[in-house]
Amino acid sequence: MQYNEEQLALINAPIDEIVIGASAAGSGKSTTLVGRAKRILESYPSGKIMLISFTRNAAEDLRNKLKEALPEDAMRRVITGTYHSIMSKFIRDKAVEVGLNPNFSIVDESSTITMYRRLVENKTEFDDLFRYWTLSSDDYNDDKKLGKKEYNRIAQT
Repeated sequence: MQYNEEQLALINAPIDEIVIGASAAGSGKSTTLVGRAKRILESYPSGKIMLISFTRNAAEDLRNKLKEALPEDAMRRVITGTYHSIMSKFIRDKAVEVGLNPNFSIVDESSTITMYRRLVENKTEFDDLFRYWTLSSDDYNDDKKLGKKEYNRIAQT
């Protein structure tokens, strides 16, 4: 891979120091990260490295670049993904030890709202639990959530 001067400065910075590189989209941040990861893995043959991205697309792009640049044995020492995917994997790996079912699901905001609506529409036997334990005034604090009018309608049924 060809690196520019700024990328080389980050890649070759002392491994035991935190380095920060900020630049615009498409300027080579992932490529620089791959170069630094490769250097760290070569310097510490038994170590592991974790690379966290903000989005799934960025994580997938980074993973693909790592696969191209690293031998298979080095790739096994790399953990990469979004913060949520990495933490989910850690929790799942230790689920039994902390008293969880390893097949647990993580419910995101969109799924929670869908669940709220289905519970209300179906008038299930869990009505009281739904109303008193899961629905709070925080559930209508922005347009992405239930909305104040719908919250009031649900809370008073």
